[in-house]
Amino acid sequence: MKKFITTIATALVLATSINVQAGFIDIELSSNTVASGDSINVSLWADSFSDFDAMYFDFEFDNSLFAYQAPSLQSELPAFDGFLGLEVTEQFYGLSLSFLDFDAFTDLNLDGDNKFLIASFDLLALSSGNSSFSITNQTAGLFNPNTFDVDPQPVDTSTPQSASAINVPEPSSFAIFMLSALMLVRRKKQ
Repeated sequence: MKKFITTIATALVLATSINVQAGFIDIELSSNTVASGDSINVSLWADSFSDFDAMYFDFEFDNSLFAYQAPSLQSELPAFDGFLGLEVTEQFYGLSLSFLDFDAFTDLNLDGDNKFLIASFDLLALSSGNSSFSITNQTAGLFNPNTFDVDPQPVDTSTPQSASAINVPEPSSFAIFMLSALMLVRRKKQ
C-alpha cells in the first residue's frame, strides 16, 4: 500500500511539473551590420506561451545609435486602440512593449507550433557604433481583476543579440573629378 501511494504521489508531481512550461521570447535581427542611415529589422518571437491577456517587457538597445521607426511595427497581437492591445513606447533605454486585452490570447497558428510574432519593427542606424539588444523585466500572464495585477507565468528570453552600425565612406571629390576627366578624354578620342 505504501508503494502504491508513493507511485501515485510521484505521478501527480510529474504531471503537474510537466505542465509548468516557460514561455520563450527570441530576438531575431535581419543583419548584424548596417550602414549609418539604413535600417535593421528586429523581430520578437514568442514560443510555448500559455493563454495570457497581459504581457509587458523592456527591449533595451543604445538609442543614441538606433532610432525606432513606428510606422514599420507589425504584430500578430491586436494593435493598441487607446486602451487595449499591443503598445510600443520609446524610453531612454530603448522600447517598452505592453499588451492588455480582456480576452485571453491564444496561439494564432493552427499548425500546433505555438509560435507567434509579438512585434517586428525597423531601427534606423543613426551613427557608427555597436549595440546590444536584450529583453528585460518580462512578465506575461492572466490579469486578475481582484488584485489588479497579473498572475504571472514563467517567461525566458534568448541571449542578447548585437549589431554594428558603420559609416560608409563617401568618395572623395578628387576621385569624382578624375573619373569625370577620364570620361571627357575618352569622349574626345571617339
